[in-house]
Amino acid sequence: MILKQKKSYTIGEELLKPCVLKATQIILGEDAEQKIKSISLSKNTVKRRIDDIATDINCDEYTGNVNCAQLIVYVRYIGGDNIQEDILYSQSLTAGTSSEDIFNSISNVVEKNYLDCKKLIGLCTNGAHAMIGVRSGLVKKLKEKIS
Repeated sequence: MILKQKKSYTIGEELLKPCVLKATQIILGEDAEQKIKSISLSKNTVKRRIDDIATDINCDEYTGNVNCAQLIVYVRYIGGDNIQEDILYSQSLTAGTSSEDIFNSISNVVEKNYLDCKKLIGLCTNGAHAMIGVRSGLVKKLKEKIS
């Protein structure tokens, strides 16, 4: 929830936990409140949990020295008995860096490599609006494709 709202990791310990504790005390009583108190929402814990769920596909778009945006896609998968991580591809985004451009680029390489999008478990991005925009970001487009 903290990640989706693009808030600082510290909001968990400073705002969310006190609100949940108060509501738990009022609704469920002191015993339930004590159980909730044991849940850590420190910024380090929240960051670690976000890092833990940010697996499978990492997408990052950057502009190098040639002033041309580059898209790099890493994949994490099970190969035999091991978890493997490889660069799926790196490509110049000559058409632009909109969510549509990035989505089309990823869709093409996924199809070319015969990958099943329905098996996608996670997506990690650099947080740019083109990646996570609520109405038309890459994340929304991939969710629509998978559904």
